Amino acid sequence: MKQILCVMLLVFVLFPIRAGDITGRIVDRKGKPIKNILVKVKNTSNTTKSLKDGIFLLKSVSESDTLQISPSKNKKVYIPVKDNYAFDIILGKESLSLNRLSGEEFFDYLKTLPVRNNSNVLTREEIEESSANSLIDLLRGNIPGVQVTEIDNVPIAKIRGGSSMSLSVEPLYIVDNVEYNSLVNVNSSVNIKDIESVEVLKDASMYGLKGANGVIVIKTKIN
Repeated sequence: MKQILCVMLLVFVLFPIRAGDITGRIVDRKGKPIKNILVKVKNTSNTTKSLKDGIFLLKSVSESDTLQISPSKNKKVYIPVKDNYAFDIILGKESLSLNRLSGEEFFDYLKTLPVRNNSNVLTREEIEESSANSLIDLLRGNIPGVQVTEIDNVPIAKIRGGSSMSLSVEPLYIVDNVEYNSLVNVNSSVNIKDIESVEVLKDASMYGLKGANGVIVIKTKIN
């Protein structure tokens, strides 16, 4: 009980808590804070990560929601929120323990093996697992061979292996059969919550000169 109250006090000092917010602290078995642990509301894009002191804050959460804690890419745990708004979480090798006001609970990790038939395709599940808040964030580091850089503060994407015959290095973007010529334009037109899959085509000769830099094909739930 004393430990939970201390965690709650520390969290309240660091974050202004509002109705619908939940917060907590993630540590290892020795009590050392763990940063960059993914915390999200299951089946949504409402995500956050623990800070260097192990503290996390997640907004707009209801009692009927379920939290997903991901200690690593192939381990995750589901925790019902219920009437809790402060979580004291201790990570172990095979499970985590959660100190509630009602007592300590243990949750075994669910181990998942990444299933990627094509390393150039991101599925909806993988998009949800990422902490990306936009298409630009999603393309950074999530698909091999795709680089996102900035020129004059404007983000652009580049597919390694492209054979551009023009000054532009950007690929062609196709969203539900609609073509876009820049990452900025497609990012402002597509909500990441609506994206079902992203596929990168390095060999896009079927698109002619327009596909010389490769093609990024995006399918949405709206289509």
